[in-house]
Amino acid sequence: MMSKGKTQLDGLAVLGIPWMSRAKVVAAMQQLCRRDQFDSELWSRLVKRAVVISHSFTAKDVARIVSSMSAAREVDQAFTRRLMRRFSDTEVLAAANPHDMASLAHGATKLGADIPRDVKLRALEVLPKADAHQVCLIAGASTLLHVDGFVGSLEAQIERVIPDLQPMQIAVLLHACASFGEVSPGSRSPRTVQMLVDLLPEKV
Repeated sequence: MMSKGKTQLDGLAVLGIPWMSRAKVVAAMQQLCRRDQFDSELWSRLVKRAVVISHSFTAKDVARIVSSMSAAREVDQAFTRRLMRRFSDTEVLAAANPHDMASLAHGATKLGADIPRDVKLRALEVLPKADAHQVCLIAGASTLLHVDGFVGSLEAQIERVIPDLQPMQIAVLLHACASFGEVSPGSRSPRTVQMLVDLLPEKV
């Protein structure tokens, strides 16, 4: 299965990346980033095509590309900024769901990328609909996503999903809570932390 995927990806050079559709570019970027050996030359060609068609990317497309880049540790600041600008588009941003926001936030954190303020505000809006996994990813990006009211909202959502948390997720959230005082002075989240600590023995 892996060899088949690799053959298909290598065949892109023959098929012609300059004419690839939006969906195929996103899929190819994801596939390339899953490889054991990253092909920088092929990535560069895909980025060139992506830049040309970036105006057509959806929120899900941007989130998938940023997430793939972070997995491959492929830091391209100019391209990442372009993707963030696209994600900030009014219509694109309005369509972003908790999964998109969680993937984008997690990827941006690993890449050390800046997140525009309007994207941060959208993350605040979708938090109440996020599941336990998505809450954890967003919490892990709290230093990048912080705006007024973010920490309080995040604490409320952590408490909402507590019954669904697994031990590793509890550890991630405890680490995130430790940083809340840095991003929001005065916020120590004692109740949320205590709830997580009390839950840990039950889940281990």
